Amino acid sequence: MSMCYFDFPQEKIDLFEPSQKNYYFESGSKYSYLCSQEEISTVNFMDDFTGKDGGGYVITEYLRCSIIENGKIIFENPNCVKISSKKYIIVSVKAHEYTVKGWNEKLVSHDLRSDKTGDSALHPIYYESYGEAISIAKRLSLSNDCKYLVSMYLDYYDRH
Repeated sequence: MSMCYFDFPQEKIDLFEPSQKNYYFESGSKYSYLCSQEEISTVNFMDDFTGKDGGGYVITEYLRCSIIENGKIIFENPNCVKISSKKYIIVSVKAHEYTVKGWNEKLVSHDLRSDKTGDSALHPIYYESYGEAISIAKRLSLSNDCKYLVSMYLDYYDRH
């Protein structure tokens, strides 16, 4: 299953394109394309993405840090290493199935998810350090033959 994007912003820079131009993106039930800090700051998250993101109740904002392929960093955002954060996620260019213990269905996601029962399985795994996320993404890129993205969690918007 390929990545699903919603139509934001006007310029369409894929998350896995090693572009130095824009670094921010949104994730709900779909992903936005990369956008600038200025573009992301003008968004009204309660209204602007309604119908565009496929119905996601929570929109999460991320800063793209690195792209990893074949165990190596092929792109690194120079701004990311200057910011300290405690939450990083890993996103794969390929969707992965995972099973939640106690549920009778398989779920599909591009970001790494937990296999625990309950709501934690519906959210990405957050890594506490950039180094930890990079190390895991490098290992996964070697064993799964695909690109991975390490991104910093910035904020979320609950639209329930």
